[in-house]
Amino acid sequence: MVSYVTSPQIGIPIGIVITLIGIVFIIRARHAKAEREDITGTLEQLRIAGRLEDISQGDALWIVARSIEMQTFHGHDDLLELLADRASGIPLNELMTKPCSRCGISRNKKRGKQSE
Repeated sequence: MVSYVTSPQIGIPIGIVITLIGIVFIIRARHAKAEREDITGTLEQLRIAGRLEDISQGDALWIVARSIEMQTFHGHDDLLELLADRASGIPLNELMTKPCSRCGISRNKKRGKQSE
């Protein structure tokens, strides 16, 4: 004997299942997007690290010496920014004319009586 099934008895469970599946897909999509952003950040860090490796030993020694010299002029060094600028292709003779990342004064000028 076949009994008659009303539509709310089938429609409501199907609607609930479809909604739950949709929520699962949304959560998985957000996790996948977050993973892609993490991978992109990691690739960017690797790209920068690879460019820093391209700096010659002589250039690195010169940059360290200028960074120590900056401690006398400015009271702080700018080693990481000097390395980043050199890795980005700025010639050695222009590195010290760029502004310091901490105080904004040109790296080759004395700081004066300003506070950091």
